[in-house]
Amino acid sequence: MVYDPKKHNRRSIRLKGHDYASPGLYFLTFCVQNRECRFGEIKNGKMIFNTAGRFVDKWWKKIPEKFPNSRLDVYQVMPNHFHAIVEITDPDKTVEVDPPVNRGKGGSQDRGGYADPPQPDSSQSGPSQPDSAQSDSSQPAINPENEGADPRISPERNERLKPDFEPRQASIPKIVQWLKTMTTNEYIKGVKKDQFPPFDRRLWQRNYYDHIIRDKGSLERIRYYIIQNPSQWQEDQNNPGNV
Repeated sequence: MVYDPKKHNRRSIRLKGHDYASPGLYFLTFCVQNRECRFGEIKNGKMIFNTAGRFVDKWWKKIPEKFPNSRLDVYQVMPNHFHAIVEITDPDKTVEVDPPVNRGKGGSQDRGGYADPPQPDSSQSGPSQPDSAQSDSSQPAINPENEGADPRISPERNERLKPDFEPRQASIPKIVQWLKTMTTNEYIKGVKKDQFPPFDRRLWQRNYYDHIIRDKGSLERIRYYIIQNPSQWQEDQNNPGNV
């Protein structure tokens, strides 16, 4: 199954009875509220990040620091949505997954991003703390029961959500929620500095799409889809020009 925004943008499609903290590979897609292009633009079939796009890329690559039993695969920040494959591993076992062809470092703006391979003893070392951790420590906490939803408020109300840097066991809702929280906080800071236009209530749509990857063939097809996403922007249903 490949992401179809007509079917998957607006409703919950969590698989009933599935434990989204269980080891496995997951394909994730989540979109900006109202499909507004806030993270950059596509030029000549390549994604060109603006400042907001760069920090979405930055916070995604920090996911394994926050969730040590997660590993990142191919991902792509698009102007108004985000595609990624993430693996949840058994903390007590090593799970081998064939890397994509020509796997490189994260942040490529033409062929999708690739996570850096995990270091040998990374699970035993504490995550590095971003400099913003201290300055945001007085912010109110988020509701951990929100299953990946993003009930953000507009920047004009000058409210914040507390960044949580304590390492935790991975689950898909927690990964999505944490990325949304960190990127929304940073976006709000940019609004206050007149770097970005304000948003209405939330930066990201409340829901997100996930697909459990069950075999190598599906994995390779989804990797290809993510990598090729910028070159298909003119036909993308998330492109505001295609409404």
